[in-house]
Amino acid sequence: MNTQASVKEAAGILGISEQAVRIGLQRGKFDIFGRAIDMTGKGKRFKYVIFRAPLLKFVNGDWTVQEIGKEV
Repeated sequence: MNTQASVKEAAGILGISEQAVRIGLQRGKFDIFGRAIDMTGKGKRFKYVIFRAPLLKFVNGDWTVQEIGKEV
C-alpha cells in the first residue's frame, strides 16, 4: 500500500476541493498530515506531500492528546 495520498484523494477524503487542500498545505493548516514544498523559493510552484495514515487518523478523530502536540 502506498503511504502517500494525492491531492485529489485527500480532497475526496476530507470532502473539500483540491484547491482547498493545496492552499491549506501551503498555509500550514494541514501540517498534521502533509506539507507543501516550495520548489522555486518564491511561492510560485509547490510539490505536495500527504501521508495517508495521518490523514485518515485526522479525519476519523483518532488522535490522542499526546500525538496532537507532536510533529508527524
